[in-house]
Formats: sequence, C-alpha cells, structure tokens
Amino acid sequence: AHNCFESAQFHLPDHGNASLSMSVDIAPKSFKNSHIIAGQHTQYIFMDCTDGTKGTGHNDECLNLRIEAQTAHYLQVVIGAESKLSGDAVIECPRGSTHRQREGG
Repeated sequence: AHNCFESAQFHLPDHGNASLSMSVDIAPKSFKNSHIIAGQHTQYIFMDCTDGTKGTGHNDECLNLRIEAQTAHYLQVVIGAESKLSGDAVIECPRGSTHRQREGG
C-alpha cells in the first residue's frame, strides 16, 4: 500500500465534511504529489499528514501536496513531529481565514 494515493486528485463533496488520513505503518508517502480540491460548500476538511515512515528519515508523505480549500468553511492540517509539508506544497486557506496561503519549503 506504499504510495497508495501518490499523485491522486481528490474532489471533495460540495456539502458536508472530508477527512483524509493514512495508516502510520502501512501507507507511508500516501499523499505525495496529491491535489485536494474543496467542493463549493465543503464544511470541514481534516488532513492528517503524520509521519508514515517513523525514524527512517523518509518523511515525504506530503511532499508537493496541494490543498485548495478556499471554498471550505474550515481546514485543519496535522503535521507530525517527523513529518514535513515540503517541496512545492501549497495550502490555499478558506476565504475569510486570518491565515495566509502557505507555499513550499
């Protein structure tokens, strides 16, 4: 199940919530190069980007992840202690958010 959602594109529902997470031991690199797009009225998006390869130094499960959450009401991204939201990662926050867009690095 390694890289099971690598380079996948997720179109979230127009209404309701979305929760995206991976198994710590089974699916490392699950969201590498993935693109997540909120629906027109998606309420809540929860993204779990915790380390799937704990202690190995291969913590790129969210490398180049792109989240387009401008139309969502709420976005929560959890990044584990050994994980990185890195590369060309982009998070476009919900409209009206006090947070700025986060890009790469």
